Amino acid sequence: MRYGFVGSIFRHHNQTGKAEEGSGSRPRFAAIFALLVAIFILLASATAITTPSPEADGSPASISFAKRGIISIIGDLGFTNASGVTWGSGTVSDPFIIDGWEIDASPGHAISIWGTRAYFEVRNCYLHNGTGNSWDGIIMQNVENGTVWNNLIQNNSHGIHLDASHWNRLFHNNVSLNKWDGIYFDLCHNDTVDNNTCWNNLYNGIYMSLSDNNTLSNNTFNFNKWDGINLEASCNNTINWNSCPHNLDDGIEMTWKSNANIVYQNVVTNNTDYGCSIVTNCAGNFIYDNTFMFNRGSLAYPAYNPATIQGYDNNGPLNSWDLGGRGNYWHDWTGPDLLPTDGIVDNPYILDPLPGIARDRFPLVSWTVIPEPGILFLALSMMAACLLIIRKKRVG
Repeated sequence: MRYGFVGSIFRHHNQTGKAEEGSGSRPRFAAIFALLVAIFILLASATAITTPSPEADGSPASISFAKRGIISIIGDLGFTNASGVTWGSGTVSDPFIIDGWEIDASPGHAISIWGTRAYFEVRNCYLHNGTGNSWDGIIMQNVENGTVWNNLIQNNSHGIHLDASHWNRLFHNNVSLNKWDGIYFDLCHNDTVDNNTCWNNLYNGIYMSLSDNNTLSNNTFNFNKWDGINLEASCNNTINWNSCPHNLDDGIEMTWKSNANIVYQNVVTNNTDYGCSIVTNCAGNFIYDNTFMFNRGSLAYPAYNPATIQGYDNNGPLNSWDLGGRGNYWHDWTGPDLLPTDGIVDNPYILDPLPGIARDRFPLVSWTVIPEPGILFLALSMMAACLLIIRKKRVG
């Protein structure tokens, strides 16, 4: 059996617990102390994420940009040195490069690209200050083959806005403090969004409307005023290995004919409303192997409470909250796991609002392993292990 990073922690705690039971010791104090340390680490990591150090002029510390006016590119012939291209010929092996600019978006979209098929990259830019006149940091309309990476995008309307744009990639961008969504997709297909941080935006971390066959992986969507991830009428998307903590609405929400999406191995914690909700005519979605902790006020309840259920699905049996006999980890529903002891809670996790119909049939006893966890996942693993130890001691 491959335990991985988090799995090995659970294995260590289980072995330690058995040894301590044999010797008669009681590790409850140590578990509580470790839980407090884990919470401190979690809060510290959240603070580190949300406080980039600015210089006196408001730009990020330790990064050098060249200031210039807004960039507007229309068609492949618009990629010129005068329009902000530093080099490249627009091929897959030699894309046009837009690199190292600081752009004040108060006169217009900081970077707008329209109707292109050439290969290009927008990278290492600082795009800001578009909120006053509703300008975006980056807007791409009818665009293919673009890569947007390692940019700092703050205080605009949408941070990154894609409209009818396909086969693009967004990665390693820091998108925050925008008036609307951090990332906004409308009619976009086959795009990849990976390793971005979208935090403290006034709407959603990412919003996708009528957008199919996209992949969202390894992103952090936190402290947004609405949802971390919001899909509306968007189908066949893959959402995996994302972290969605501390959003003021849901961690993940799917609405109005969002069908056949696959949501797995995400860590969804401490959201004010549901960890994941599926609302209004959504079918064929699979939600499995995710970790749901402390959502909807359930932090105050170590055991299941009908008033703080962490998942919502008003589509009856049309969606599956498990796959291949594996459901999700819910911190308030981790036992019993009696004969056979197989890592699956014996009773289903009942979801709002249709008890007995919408449910996770195979809740997990321990949370799933997330590839390459950082400090946030370390803190969560510590909390989960400590909760498990405390619960075992109470039962004992």
